[in-house]
Amino acid sequence: RALDLPAVVRVYKPFEIRQGAVMLSVAIKPASPAPSNEAIRRAIARADPRAFVEGIDAVNSRLADSVNDRSFATLILTSFATAGLGVTSVGLFAAVAFVVARRTREIAIRVAVGAEARHVRRFVLQNTAVAAFAGAAVGMGAGRLLAKTLDSQLYGIESGDLASLGAAVLLLTILAILAAWVPTRRALKVDPNRALRSD
Repeated sequence: RALDLPAVVRVYKPFEIRQGAVMLSVAIKPASPAPSNEAIRRAIARADPRAFVEGIDAVNSRLADSVNDRSFATLILTSFATAGLGVTSVGLFAAVAFVVARRTREIAIRVAVGAEARHVRRFVLQNTAVAAFAGAAVGMGAGRLLAKTLDSQLYGIESGDLASLGAAVLLLTILAILAAWVPTRRALKVDPNRALRSD
C-alpha cells in the first residue's frame, strides 16, 4: 500500500469467483532482464484482448511515490537542521573562544604563581567540557519535549533518535573544547608580566 502506512490483512481469492467487470492490480515478477512496459502490455493483450491496462509501475517506484510528500518535508527539515547546527557551531565556537580569551589575565596570574601549563590547560578544558555537557543535557531535555511535534513528518527514524542526538552533542562538545583549546594555548604563550601590565 505505502511505506508510511501499517500493513493490513489481505485475503486472496481466485480470479474465477469474481463476477462482472472488475479493476485489478496485478503483481508481476518478471524474469531477468525485466521486460519493457510495452512487452508487458502485449502479453496482457494476448492473454485477454478486452483488458484495459491503465498503468504499469515498478513496486519500488510505487512505494517511493507513497512517501514523496514525507520525503520532501524530511529534506526541508534536514536542511534547516543542518543550517541550525552550523549556526550553533559557529556561535558556540565564537562564544567559548571569547570567554576563554577574556581569561588571559587569570591564566597569566596562574602561570606567574607557578602553575604548570598542562595544569592550566586541563583546568580550562575541564570547565569547558562541564559547561558543554550541561548545555547538552538542557538542550536534549528541551528537544525531547518539542520532538513529538515532528513525529508526523518523519519516516524511518524517531524524533528522539539517540544516534542523531548523540552525534550532535558530540560534535558541539568537540567544538567547545577546541574553541577553548586555541585561546588557552595562545594565552599560555603570552609573557605573564606583559599580560599583567596590560590591565
